[in-house]
Amino acid sequence: MFLTKDEISDLTGRVHPAISAVLRRLYWDEKLSSIDIARAVGVAPSTVCKWMARAGIERRTAGEGSQNAAWKNRGKKREITPEWRANLSAAGRRWGAANAKGTRITPSGYVEYTTGPNKGRSVHRVVMEQRLGRPLASYEVIRFKDQDRGNYELDNLQLMTRAELAAYCRAQEMECGSGCSKINFQQAAKIRRLFLAGDITRRILSERFGISSKQIASILRGEAWVQRSTCGSDRRT
Repeated sequence: MFLTKDEISDLTGRVHPAISAVLRRLYWDEKLSSIDIARAVGVAPSTVCKWMARAGIERRTAGEGSQNAAWKNRGKKREITPEWRANLSAAGRRWGAANAKGTRITPSGYVEYTTGPNKGRSVHRVVMEQRLGRPLASYEVIRFKDQDRGNYELDNLQLMTRAELAAYCRAQEMECGSGCSKINFQQAAKIRRLFLAGDITRRILSERFGISSKQIASILRGEAWVQRSTCGSDRRT
């Protein structure tokens, strides 16, 4: 039995005991929330809260309210509507735009843009391109003079070709990738040769060279493979 709006709207001061008993039964015995009662009567939830306060009805705590909601929805499968999904996505985008730092540090140590037109690109490459006024060529790499990949100040960047970088590494008696990458350029080429020969599987190659099968597949497909070097460069193959 639900109350009608007319039965309660004329109440002033203390609530009639009969109506108070109905409110208490709906709220505590039938586990209805103030929103459910307000929807049934046709008033705002705040109005129901005022009536309950006048009647001296104790309110549930936040924990009890959560348990009650869980009890009422037990066994029900939550349905995510397209509108709900769109609202969640919009809220996530708003939060991301408000809290985005603009850059992140990649696992290989480079600083990368996370927002804007250069999203996903390394900051040091963008800085050099802005200095040159043109995009970097495929054979051009950048060496960090202090070997700190987080220091992308222009005076710390040196533009080099791949051949110049190789000569620099040899002059410094440093083998690019030694101690920093699990495999070097020669090993990557050997992996391709062994697989093309047809005498070895990807799983065996993975175990032999100590890298994952996913990395083996990437090398065999000829995708871009970054070799982390001790020369402080962003050398790529």
